[in-house]
Amino acid sequence: MNDPMPPGLRCSCLLLALTLTAHSVRGDVASLQPVADTSIFSLTPNNNWGGADFFNGGTAGNLGINRGLIRFDLGGAVPPGSTIISATVNFEVIRQPAANHQNSIFDLRRMLVSWGEGIQAPLPPQDVGLPAIPGEVTWNNRFGNSIPWAQPGGMPGVDFVAAASSSTFVSQIGDLVEFGSTPELLADLQLWVDNPAQNFGWMLATQQEGTLRTARSFASRETGFGPVLTIEFVPVPEPATWTLLGLGLLGLLALRRRGAR
Repeated sequence: MNDPMPPGLRCSCLLLALTLTAHSVRGDVASLQPVADTSIFSLTPNNNWGGADFFNGGTAGNLGINRGLIRFDLGGAVPPGSTIISATVNFEVIRQPAANHQNSIFDLRRMLVSWGEGIQAPLPPQDVGLPAIPGEVTWNNRFGNSIPWAQPGGMPGVDFVAAASSSTFVSQIGDLVEFGSTPELLADLQLWVDNPAQNFGWMLATQQEGTLRTARSFASRETGFGPVLTIEFVPVPEPATWTLLGLGLLGLLALRRRGAR
């Protein structure tokens, strides 16, 4: 049986199909460490923890509420115009209450306002932060003593999004906890790729802030093995790809016209 498609047309179609397929399935991967991570603590509302080798979330046995703050810079790793297709965020638990610790579910919630990490490095045994200097985040203020949160600790819907972007179960020391890919998490990252000026990071908080001893410490970026954000994305096609597609289409149209004569 004769092939009704001329060889040149068949080659153009194959080239075009392979180019489109390769572009559609390609996903680049970036693994990022935070550019800022710290804690805010209700019992020392004017202290900063920015230089510590840990950051906290959850409620301590003394009723103190901890909330973590973390931010990743996507610029340079994820080109503008890219499409985020999957992502995970991993933390390592390095401390827990000495006795009767309670497991809980933690959330990542997108921050709506900026904050300053700070450089204070609290010392044991209290590890409750040190008095903030101008520009450093605390329970009361986003930047030292100059710009307060809408309410101490941050207000849902004003300082951070009330709904979780991703949630995970947090248990004990040594666990590597992972916040999985969700539509909300991907939407956060896509927003930051498209609008870098709106990247204020996430808040890390337990869903059970009314339960004592849910507090956990997580390794911070200062340790060198802190949180990791892994993103899979499809970058904007290179100009050469569009050129190849255009040439393929032009060739296809030309051969079709020749075959129609």
